[in-house]
Amino acid sequence: MTTSVDWTILKTAGSTATHIPETIERLSAPFHEQRHEAQFNLEGVIFDGNHMYDSSFYAIDLIVNLLAREYTVDRKFIFDLLIELSFCRFMKDEMTIQKTGERKVIYAACMEKLKKLSPVIANAVAKTYIEIELKEMLLGMIDGTFFTELDAENNALKID
Repeated sequence: MTTSVDWTILKTAGSTATHIPETIERLSAPFHEQRHEAQFNLEGVIFDGNHMYDSSFYAIDLIVNLLAREYTVDRKFIFDLLIELSFCRFMKDEMTIQKTGERKVIYAACMEKLKKLSPVIANAVAKTYIEIELKEMLLGMIDGTFFTELDAENNALKID
């Protein structure tokens, strides 16, 4: 999967994205500290509090690939990363898709890709013992209902 992506031209918060495939692979490392460090490094690099970078779009395939494996040490780290990525919804950074040359808002492109990969994610959610709230959040993120419900709750709380 990584061979069809030119990681040298992709952007991250501080440099090129050549290290991203290796960092994603460390999400399945045997030691908790290694997984935690990889998650932290990805959250601050492929997206941060102010921007999404084009490497986010291409990283999704590798991240979901970890979920598809029969045995991944701690899927919760991976689920948390996907949820953090989904909260970048107000960021309007754009990218050019490498294969097609099409310009897209990175967040929208990422959500389209997650929707296409939703059977893999849903299967991993079903096979993983995690809190019910996290399961609902992940499944809602995939089908788009999570933010619809969240927006409705926030609008109901607004005071004129």
